[in-house]
Amino acid sequence: MSLYPGFEKLTAEVLNVISEENWPIGDQRRQFFPEWMLLYHFALHPCRVQHHSNSHNLTRATPHFYIVPMPWRALSSISDERQREHMFGSAEKIMGPIARGALFQNDPEHHVVLHTSTSALSSVFRRLSNAFVDPRTIFLHLEGVEGDPRAGPGKNKYYNAGSRTVTVPYFVESPACMREAHAQLNPIELAQARAETGTGARVYMRASAKKGGAFRKLLAHVFANDAAADVQLGAKATRQGIIEKLPARAQLATFLATQDAFANSTFCLVPPGITATSKRLYEAMVVGCVPVLVSDKYVLPGSRILPWDRAIVRHRQADAQTLPTRLIAISDADVMEYRRVGATLLRRLRYADAGGSAASLVWNEIARLGNGAPIGALDVLPGKLKAAVATSGQLVMTACSASATYAAGQQKSGSTAAQTGRASVQGCIRWHRSLRSSGYRGPVAIATGDAVPPQELLALMADRRGGGTWLLRDLEARLPRHVPVASLERTLPGLAGNQLRLVWYAAILSELEVYAPRANVLALDARDVVLQADPIAALTAAATRLSERWQLAFVGDCLTPALTDRYFKAWGPKCLPPSALAALGQSPPVNGGVVLGKAQALRRLYAKAAILASAQPTACKEGAREQHVLTGAAYELRALHPRSVVVVPNNIGMQTAVFNMGVNNEYVYQRHLKLNERSGFVEGPAGQKIAILHQFERRNRAPVFEFLQRHATRTKAWS
Repeated sequence: MSLYPGFEKLTAEVLNVISEENWPIGDQRRQFFPEWMLLYHFALHPCRVQHHSNSHNLTRATPHFYIVPMPWRALSSISDERQREHMFGSAEKIMGPIARGALFQNDPEHHVVLHTSTSALSSVFRRLSNAFVDPRTIFLHLEGVEGDPRAGPGKNKYYNAGSRTVTVPYFVESPACMREAHAQLNPIELAQARAETGTGARVYMRASAKKGGAFRKLLAHVFANDAAADVQLGAKATRQGIIEKLPARAQLATFLATQDAFANSTFCLVPPGITATSKRLYEAMVVGCVPVLVSDKYVLPGSRILPWDRAIVRHRQADAQTLPTRLIAISDADVMEYRRVGATLLRRLRYADAGGSAASLVWNEIARLGNGAPIGALDVLPGKLKAAVATSGQLVMTACSASATYAAGQQKSGSTAAQTGRASVQGCIRWHRSLRSSGYRGPVAIATGDAVPPQELLALMADRRGGGTWLLRDLEARLPRHVPVASLERTLPGLAGNQLRLVWYAAILSELEVYAPRANVLALDARDVVLQADPIAALTAAATRLSERWQLAFVGDCLTPALTDRYFKAWGPKCLPPSALAALGQSPPVNGGVVLGKAQALRRLYAKAAILASAQPTACKEGAREQHVLTGAAYELRALHPRSVVVVPNNIGMQTAVFNMGVNNEYVYQRHLKLNERSGFVEGPAGQKIAILHQFERRNRAPVFEFLQRHATRTKAWS
């Protein structure tokens, strides 16, 4: 990881102002202290290296994270307006060039931004708000997905947490600090506060009626006749209004009186407020009160690994009426166990010091989001296949599946998912026969989501030429349908159709790069591709003519700009973030069915595309095609690595490695394509065989399809 330079003086000034303002215990702004503690943890982290403005090598095996070291919420909380505005101006001067830079624009999935605030984006980021809208950016935030009802699709005023949002623990005071704070107050001040907070009960909640009032009123009604419960909405200023508006000593007295009530209670209710989360969950745990979480969209930090279910009682909001009965049934022994686990858990959630366990928990979650490959992806590849790739230095891979999930988005009008899946399998068999007759002598990997693949696919495994043909089966069950996401309480919509193979390829390549990082790997669409010559040799030669330092080679889908292409216009502008569209410019879309790269570079491409696909709006996933996300990822990588990423033009007047015969390529088709009856091959204008023919069986390409069928037996292309 590295920290963007230039913020050191400003962050020191912000910290000095906060120290001068002396945010005392009980001040609600102290909940934003994690920003400082996380920054300090990153600054001292053993993985930290010197920052460089250029993106790291395209073939880097481990991800590199870029930290924007600005405590934005702390800055916006400074009381002195003059100082606050001056510092915001300084922050904008530093952040502006970064936000407009190629690294921030084209590698957002590896940028980390501190944003613990639930305030409006404009009040935190000001004129830079639009720079922080890419859903791939990793945000460190108090809320998880759907945690803030004020945010969501079409609601751009507030931050909309997504799959790349890492929820961070709230800051809570240590018992030692609370004992010290108690000594600052006189008994009268505490007694006045306790008159409103109460002194505790078996079931306890005193809360504001202004935050999440409707559901809180329901809880008060449910427990109204429970003699062992003190569940009320405040009637006076501290709870009827906003506690932050009280004088400092009154805030402290209310905070300490509430903590005392928590300590004297068995169960402390934690309902939603304005948003789903609340620091009262942590404050209850600190003093041994078992939190009863009745906030459905509360995303718990570290929920993927921490035993939250043994430390808190979680209850659905819709079942609030049954909560009293459930709590009565919990035995004293169970209460003791909740407290024991909670005390242990709290040690993982404390910012005990700047390098405390909570900061480590957050960093581990960031690192997990790193390369975009599914967790648990290892052992997808058989050992003999990995050895064959390492020995030969090459691999051709494709995806074939008869499953309905993979068929989604590929169905033609009037066809069923089963028919589409069957057509996919038949196309794969034809593709494999043509590949093996093309002169290619390396291993072949076929990814499939089927647990029991069709017999025709299984039969391909009998092929042992050039390292063999390997069927990587049951990937729909073995791998998730999206890339790693931050800790979530709910299932995200999975990818389908061609987008699903982005995840499969990222998983395959993340494993393969360990054994053969420099191997040439060609990802081919099997459904409507036929081969006439060794595809890796042909495309390697075409890429080398463009750049001897190439690591990734794409093929343009057509010769026209992407935004004039009918399909791309339907999905690209509404599904791709502005940075991807800017990187694309007037370039053509890439052919998602023909991509060549070194194993490490290709893994980065598919991981980037899979992250982009997983982060896009749900409506964009319904298209179930991958061309627009691969195009966005490809041109962002080219913007970062212009010498390592090449785009081969789809023009057989310039190269004959590949030709896409789609409708946008009519001019090239009519002018340059030759059907050589003597040789039986489809050729370019100078008589060279075209190695890869794509979309050759489209209706308007009937002459080509009929020609290939007629000569298939003689050339052994499909036989």
